[in-house]
Amino acid sequence: ETLGHERGDELLVEVGRRLATAAADAPVARLAGDEFAVLLVEDDPTGTVAAEGLLAAVSGLYGVGGMQLDVSATAGLAGPAAADTSALRLLRQADVAMYLAKGDRQPLERYAPDRDTSSPARLAMAGRLRTAIERGDLQLHHQPQIDLGTRQTVGVEALVRWTPPGQ
Repeated sequence: ETLGHERGDELLVEVGRRLATAAADAPVARLAGDEFAVLLVEDDPTGTVAAEGLLAAVSGLYGVGGMQLDVSATAGLAGPAAADTSALRLLRQADVAMYLAKGDRQPLERYAPDRDTSSPARLAMAGRLRTAIERGDLQLHHQPQIDLGTRQTVGVEALVRWTPPGQ
C-alpha cells in the first residue's frame, strides 16, 4: 500500500513465484490481498516442516520499484482432524490460525478449536445469551465474601446465572 497498487502487485507476483517454486507440485492459490493458500499433502501429519520451508522461501529481500523490501510471512495450518474435511472448513480454520499467529507474533500457528473465538457454536451461544438477556432469563445472586479470621463480611460478589434451555 505504501508504494501503490502497481508496486504491491509486483511484490505479490514475486511472492507467488517463490511460493510456487518452494511448494513444488502442491497447488498454490492467491486468495485475496496478500493471502495465499497451499494444499499440502505430507507424510508429516502436522505439516509443520513443509510450512516452515514455505515461510523461509517467501521471507527475505525483494527488489521492487528500485527498492529492496524485507518481507516476512505468517502461516496458519489446518488439517483434516474432524470428519468434515471440506475445503471451505479447512480454509476458514487456516485463516483463523493465521490471525492467531499474527496476534501472537509467531510465524506459524496450527488451528486449535479452543482458540477459535469465531466458531459457529460460539456465535450461536452468543445469540442465545442475547435472547436470554432480552427475555429476563438471567438470575442475579449475591454472595458474601467473608474474612475467615474475623468472620466478618468484607465484600459481596454479584453472580449472574443462566441455565440455557435444555440443560
